[in-house]
Amino acid sequence: MEQFDKYVCVGDTIEWTQDGFTVTAKIEHDPFTGAPWEEHDGHGNVTGWEHRAKLPGEMVLCEDRGLRRFYDFQGACKIARRLGVFSPCPIRHAAQAAMRDFRVLKAWCDDEWFWCGVVVTVSRNGIELATESLWGIECNYPDSDNSYLGDVARELATEAMETARDAIAALTEQR
Repeated sequence: MEQFDKYVCVGDTIEWTQDGFTVTAKIEHDPFTGAPWEEHDGHGNVTGWEHRAKLPGEMVLCEDRGLRRFYDFQGACKIARRLGVFSPCPIRHAAQAAMRDFRVLKAWCDDEWFWCGVVVTVSRNGIELATESLWGIECNYPDSDNSYLGDVARELATEAMETARDAIAALTEQR
């Protein structure tokens, strides 16, 4: 079976044939999953959009028309030490964890990665019989090869194939 590329774009697809069905997996943009620091715990604190200078211990995460979001690097180091990101967690390891977090969040702000949905459709002879999807998945995440997108597609295809078979069975019973 095909895999998604290491770097994917919205609209990219992979397609394969399985038991006489055509299975298509497509990458869609997820407009409902928000900023990583709002959606998931474990990130350093990020400010809202502010018009001010950077304070000590902060890093500029992103900037737009004179407004900035700041990342509390110093606070993130304290969190990393407290949570024991590395055990034991010397200051340099906490700083490495905070810097990794900053880079991931900055990459999201710079549109280098995004939240997506994998939408799988199963069809036969051009007739769509089933669709399954999963949303809120990291796409082009730093240091990732996107191979898990193919894993998600295969899992969804299993569910969609069952639904497609049921749809065909229901149609043939009505005859």
